[in-house]
Amino acid sequence: MLVEILIILILSCVQSIFGVGLLVFGTPSLILLGYSFETTLTIVLPSSIAISGLQYHHSKGHIESSMRFLSMYGLPALILGLLFILNTDTKWETKGILAGVLIFSGLLKMIPSFTHLLDKVIHKAEVPYLILLGFIHGVTNLGGGLLTLYSSCRGRSKTQVRGIIAFGYLLFGIIQLGAVLIHNIELLHWKMLLYPVFSILIFYFLGSRVFKKISEKIFLQMINMLILVYGVLLLLS
Repeated sequence: MLVEILIILILSCVQSIFGVGLLVFGTPSLILLGYSFETTLTIVLPSSIAISGLQYHHSKGHIESSMRFLSMYGLPALILGLLFILNTDTKWETKGILAGVLIFSGLLKMIPSFTHLLDKVIHKAEVPYLILLGFIHGVTNLGGGLLTLYSSCRGRSKTQVRGIIAFGYLLFGIIQLGAVLIHNIELLHWKMLLYPVFSILIFYFLGSRVFKKISEKIFLQMINMLILVYGVLLLLS
């Protein structure tokens, strides 16, 4: 339990600032420690949902169009992916492809002349991109990097970028947690109420204060680094 608390505390700091962290880094960390995939989700999802809900509350006036598109196209695709994976024995190995996409995109966004081109491509292919994002997240839980990439292209300020990530994680996380518990109600445990309390305290006393002090430029650069790190982790896992 001490290991779980330590992971929740550290990654809640990261997610409180950038909108991403608990699922991206917490899921592989706990699985490497021997936790099952479903048990891992019941540990990290409640805290992720709590932080994402608070971040969405502080950003919702800035991200209406992205909220609409994520709800209309990403959510149905996520539900379809969840239904598919929970009712079949199929294992989808998409890590290599996703890692390549994220690393390539992250490197492109480090070059100013290519940043505008990447933004333009995602804007033009927004609907199929969100459908793919939702479905991949449903069948593999590896859509966080794609969501971060989408948010970094759609958002024009750190508040918008973090707000879009938060809304996506909130929307997807509620559906995922509900599906996992419906699939196996025995996974319901008291820590699902305790860990989010830790995360909420970290958000208010640390994450939100650090977020306000980080400049727009530094924030967007660090988000891009997270995309690259996530891609590398997928490649090595």
